[in-house]
Amino acid sequence: MAHPTASAPLFQLLSDLFARVGVTPVLAGGYAVNVHKFSRQTEDVDFVIPASDAMRIDEAMLRHGYSVLAKNSVFVRYFSQAPFSRIVDFLFVDGDSFSRMLSDSLPTTIGGGVFRVLSLKHLLAMKLHALKSGDRRREAKDLLDIVELARLNSVDVTSEEFRSWCRKFGPIAVFERISALAGKADA
Repeated sequence: MAHPTASAPLFQLLSDLFARVGVTPVLAGGYAVNVHKFSRQTEDVDFVIPASDAMRIDEAMLRHGYSVLAKNSVFVRYFSQAPFSRIVDFLFVDGDSFSRMLSDSLPTTIGGGVFRVLSLKHLLAMKLHALKSGDRRREAKDLLDIVELARLNSVDVTSEEFRSWCRKFGPIAVFERISALAGKADA
Protein backbone atom coordinates (compact mmCIF):
# COMPACT_ATOMS: atom_id res chain seq x y z
CA MET A 1 0.00 0.00 0.00
CA ALA A 2 1.58 3.30 -1.05
CA HIS A 3 0.89 6.64 0.60
CA PRO A 4 1.94 9.99 -0.95
CA THR A 5 3.39 12.64 1.34
CA ALA A 6 4.92 16.08 1.21
CA SER A 7 7.52 14.78 3.67
CA ALA A 8 9.06 12.24 1.28
CA PRO A 9 12.67 13.13 2.22
CA LEU A 10 11.88 12.58 5.90
CA PHE A 11 10.37 9.16 5.29
CA GLN A 12 13.25 8.12 3.09
CA LEU A 13 15.69 9.26 5.80
CA LEU A 14 13.79 7.35 8.49
CA SER A 15 13.58 4.22 6.36
CA ASP A 16 17.32 4.33 5.69
CA LEU A 17 18.09 5.09 9.34
CA PHE A 18 15.98 2.17 10.60
CA ALA A 19 17.64 -0.21 8.13
CA ARG A 20 21.13 0.94 9.17
CA VAL A 21 20.51 0.43 12.89
CA GLY A 22 18.56 -2.80 12.37
CA VAL A 23 15.22 -1.83 13.89
CA THR A 24 11.72 -2.27 12.51
CA PRO A 25 9.40 0.28 14.13
CA VAL A 26 5.67 0.04 13.45
CA LEU A 27 4.02 3.20 12.13
CA ALA A 28 1.20 4.48 14.33
CA GLY A 29 -0.69 7.75 14.84
CA GLY A 30 -2.02 9.94 12.04
CA TYR A 31 -0.10 8.27 9.24
CA ALA A 32 -1.47 4.87 10.30
CA VAL A 33 -4.96 6.39 10.41
CA ASN A 34 -4.41 7.61 6.82
CA VAL A 35 -3.26 4.17 5.67
CA HIS A 36 -6.49 2.72 7.10
CA LYS A 37 -8.67 4.87 4.82
CA PHE A 38 -9.37 7.91 7.02
CA SER A 39 -7.49 10.83 5.55
CA ARG A 40 -6.60 13.55 8.00
CA GLN A 41 -3.75 15.97 8.65
CA THR A 42 -1.09 15.15 11.19
CA GLU A 43 1.69 17.24 12.67
CA ASP A 44 4.03 14.42 13.63
CA VAL A 45 5.14 10.91 12.76
CA ASP A 46 4.53 8.23 15.39
CA PHE A 47 6.17 4.83 15.71
CA VAL A 48 5.91 1.97 18.19
CA ILE A 49 9.13 0.17 19.11
CA PRO A 50 10.12 -2.38 21.70
CA ALA A 51 11.63 -0.69 24.75
CA SER A 52 14.79 -2.71 24.09
CA ASP A 53 15.39 -0.66 20.88
CA ALA A 54 15.09 2.74 22.59
CA MET A 55 18.84 3.26 23.00
CA ARG A 56 19.62 2.40 19.36
CA ILE A 57 16.87 4.72 18.11
CA ASP A 58 18.07 7.50 20.40
CA GLU A 59 21.68 7.25 19.21
CA ALA A 60 20.62 7.15 15.55
CA MET A 61 18.20 10.08 15.79
CA LEU A 62 20.74 12.24 17.64
CA ARG A 63 23.43 11.33 15.08
CA HIS A 64 21.10 12.53 12.30
CA GLY A 65 20.60 15.99 13.78
CA TYR A 66 17.51 15.42 15.88
CA SER A 67 17.11 16.84 19.38
CA VAL A 68 15.03 15.40 22.18
CA LEU A 69 11.95 17.52 22.92
CA ALA A 70 10.46 15.24 25.57
CA LYS A 71 11.35 11.89 27.03
CA ASN A 72 10.03 9.60 29.73
CA SER A 73 9.83 5.88 30.42
CA VAL A 74 7.19 5.23 27.72
CA PHE A 75 8.03 7.58 24.85
CA VAL A 76 10.50 9.99 23.30
CA ARG A 77 9.81 12.94 21.00
CA TYR A 78 12.42 14.26 18.55
CA PHE A 79 12.65 17.45 16.52
CA SER A 80 15.00 18.59 13.77
CA GLN A 81 15.55 21.99 12.19
CA ALA A 82 15.76 20.38 8.72
CA PRO A 83 13.23 21.94 6.31
CA PHE A 84 11.47 18.65 5.50
CA SER A 85 11.33 17.52 9.10
CA ARG A 86 8.42 16.80 11.39
CA ILE A 87 8.33 15.86 15.03
CA VAL A 88 9.01 12.13 15.32
CA ASP A 89 7.67 10.21 18.33
CA PHE A 90 8.54 6.71 19.48
CA LEU A 91 6.27 4.89 21.92
CA PHE A 92 7.98 2.10 23.87
CA VAL A 93 6.14 -1.16 24.53
CA ASP A 94 7.23 -4.48 25.98
CA GLY A 95 8.70 -7.09 23.67
CA ASP A 96 5.65 -9.39 23.67
CA SER A 97 3.24 -6.57 22.81
CA PHE A 98 5.57 -5.35 20.08
CA SER A 99 5.89 -8.86 18.62
CA ARG A 100 2.08 -9.08 18.33
CA MET A 101 1.89 -5.62 16.75
CA LEU A 102 4.67 -6.40 14.30
CA SER A 103 3.26 -9.79 13.29
CA ASP A 104 -0.17 -8.23 12.59
CA SER A 105 1.24 -5.13 10.87
CA LEU A 106 0.86 -4.32 7.20
CA PRO A 107 3.49 -3.13 4.72
CA THR A 108 3.23 0.39 3.37
CA THR A 109 5.41 2.69 1.30
CA ILE A 110 5.64 6.37 2.19
CA GLY A 111 8.00 8.77 0.48
CA GLY A 112 9.98 5.91 -1.04
CA GLY A 113 10.54 4.26 2.34
CA VAL A 114 9.05 0.90 3.24
CA PHE A 115 7.43 0.67 6.67
CA ARG A 116 5.22 -1.59 8.72
CA VAL A 117 1.94 0.00 9.86
CA LEU A 118 -0.27 -1.02 12.77
CA SER A 119 -3.14 -3.33 11.91
CA LEU A 120 -6.57 -1.77 12.21
CA LYS A 121 -7.25 -3.70 15.42
CA HIS A 122 -4.02 -2.52 17.07
CA LEU A 123 -4.58 1.04 15.87
CA LEU A 124 -8.08 1.06 17.37
CA ALA A 125 -6.70 -0.45 20.59
CA MET A 126 -4.10 2.33 20.83
CA LYS A 127 -6.75 4.99 20.19
CA LEU A 128 -8.96 3.45 22.90
CA HIS A 129 -6.01 3.30 25.28
CA ALA A 130 -5.22 6.99 24.59
CA LEU A 131 -8.74 7.84 25.76
CA LYS A 132 -7.88 6.31 29.15
CA SER A 133 -5.27 9.00 29.74
CA GLY A 134 -7.99 11.63 30.12
CA ASP A 135 -6.13 14.12 27.91
CA ARG A 136 -9.04 16.40 26.93
CA ARG A 137 -6.99 17.92 24.06
CA ARG A 138 -6.78 14.56 22.30
CA GLU A 139 -10.19 13.15 23.19
CA ALA A 140 -12.24 14.62 20.31
CA LYS A 141 -9.60 13.65 17.73
CA ASP A 142 -9.24 10.10 19.04
CA LEU A 143 -13.02 9.57 19.22
CA LEU A 144 -13.45 10.86 15.67
CA ASP A 145 -10.59 8.64 14.46
CA ILE A 146 -12.19 5.57 16.05
CA VAL A 147 -15.65 6.28 14.65
CA GLU A 148 -14.37 7.05 11.14
CA LEU A 149 -11.91 4.14 11.07
CA ALA A 150 -14.72 1.81 12.13
CA ARG A 151 -17.12 3.23 9.54
CA LEU A 152 -14.62 3.18 6.66
CA ASN A 153 -13.37 -0.32 7.49
CA SER A 154 -16.77 -1.92 8.26
CA VAL A 155 -16.15 -2.46 11.97
CA ASP A 156 -19.42 -2.96 13.81
CA VAL A 157 -19.08 -0.69 16.85
CA THR A 158 -22.22 -2.24 18.35
CA SER A 159 -20.77 -5.76 18.30
CA GLU A 160 -19.74 -7.72 21.37
CA GLU A 161 -16.22 -7.97 19.93
CA PHE A 162 -15.89 -4.18 19.75
CA ARG A 163 -17.42 -3.87 23.24
CA SER A 164 -14.72 -6.23 24.55
CA TRP A 165 -11.99 -4.08 22.91
CA CYS A 166 -13.46 -1.04 24.64
CA ARG A 167 -13.49 -2.84 28.01
CA LYS A 168 -9.94 -4.09 27.54
CA PHE A 169 -8.26 -0.97 26.15
CA GLY A 170 -10.44 2.06 26.83
CA PRO A 171 -12.23 3.81 29.65
CA ILE A 172 -15.43 2.16 30.85
CA ALA A 173 -17.93 4.53 29.20
CA VAL A 174 -16.25 4.68 25.79
CA PHE A 175 -18.36 1.94 24.16
CA GLU A 176 -21.60 3.88 24.63
CA ARG A 177 -20.00 7.15 23.47
CA ILE A 178 -18.59 5.56 20.31
CA SER A 179 -21.85 3.76 19.55
CA ALA A 180 -23.77 7.03 19.93
CA LEU A 181 -21.30 8.94 17.74
CA ALA A 182 -21.37 6.20 15.10
CA GLY A 183 -25.19 6.35 15.07
CA LYS A 184 -25.04 10.11 14.46
CA ALA A 185 -22.46 9.64 11.69
CA ASP A 186 -24.74 7.13 9.93
CA ALA A 187 -27.79 9.38 10.16
